[in-house]
Amino acid sequence: MSRVIFLPPDYFRDPPKENLVTNHPAFAGDMRRAGAFIKHRIANDDQGVNAILQEAIEAQRVRYFIEATLVTLDAVVAELLTAPGLRGLDEWIAFYAERQWDRVPTEWHRAARLIIARGRGELDQLNEILGETENVSPTVIAAVDVYRSVIPLMSTHIGDAVLEGGIRRLAGLEAEGDQ
Repeated sequence: MSRVIFLPPDYFRDPPKENLVTNHPAFAGDMRRAGAFIKHRIANDDQGVNAILQEAIEAQRVRYFIEATLVTLDAVVAELLTAPGLRGLDEWIAFYAERQWDRVPTEWHRAARLIIARGRGELDQLNEILGETENVSPTVIAAVDVYRSVIPLMSTHIGDAVLEGGIRRLAGLEAEGDQ
């Protein structure tokens, strides 16, 4: 039986007031972790998901990792969908955010609201949503699940290739920053 690591709640008690996407050299590592996290989740690899969450915790980069995960999801879908497809994605995410129904897990509702807040640049709202629960891991995992439920293409070889290409580029940038 697999388990999901829950992030310590103190990571969100004093939320940052700045934009989390900065030129900080470690952000390439956050993005690499996010891409790998998404790949592991799509593959239903709980051990891989846990390893990436643990790495983000140990690097003390959890806030940045969450932002990087949302940025990476946006970047992947922008490569996979046309403009009308992106509008359709927005409709589905809004539907998940506004309605809780029996067939949709509760975490998807929270994740959809998180995705919308980030897309609108509403950092206070984003932090408020993350603060609704002491365990933010299920919400971050659900963000991946929301995207892949609406965009099954993410689970194909093409979707994997888009993620893998980004991870390789980011690993190179991360290595450059370590020098």
